[in-house]
Amino acid sequence: MGYQEQFGFQLNNKYCAGCHDPESTPQRVSNYENLEVKPHPFTEGDAFNKMSDDDLIAIISHGGPALKRSGLMPPYGYTLSKNEIEALVSYVRLVSDPPYAPGTVYTRK
Repeated sequence: MGYQEQFGFQLNNKYCAGCHDPESTPQRVSNYENLEVKPHPFTEGDAFNKMSDDDLIAIISHGGPALKRSGLMPPYGYTLSKNEIEALVSYVRLVSDPPYAPGTVYTRK
């Protein structure tokens, strides 16, 4: 894991994992089960690989409604810097399964 991905991992733990990770740990309680619309865990490459980096940046910056997704996804554009958002995108790309392959065209279902 490079610096960008490690930084994204730290940001994920602080801002994202409470909703996007259904597993609770002694350090963090997951809110996943309480959400009406279940967010995709970042490991779900089938969901995230279909989104461009620009789409991921938009949804992180402006919230779910930016891409006609759940309004439960809050905007982080005033909380996180551009570099921090890009680090989160790098982290999502790293942990996606199947792995993200830049330049591959993924079909939308």
